[in-house]
Amino acid sequence: MQVTREWLDEVSDEQGLTRGQQQLLKIHLGEPPYVGRELNNYIAFFIGQCRGYRGIPQSLSGFLHRDVV
Repeated sequence: MQVTREWLDEVSDEQGLTRGQQQLLKIHLGEPPYVGRELNNYIAFFIGQCRGYRGIPQSLSGFLHRDVV
């Protein structure tokens, strides 16, 4: 598939592409810019489904910062 600005916006979240998505694009396409370049359909699907890890949800973060007695 051809990478478009619309596709990049679709697979990004409010903070942009995750580090994992950026790494996969770099592995398969080299350095940016990516728009207009061809990407394997399977890799494109994976990048679209793999939103990555942005951090611990607020509901769980308190558990990690408790003092253990």
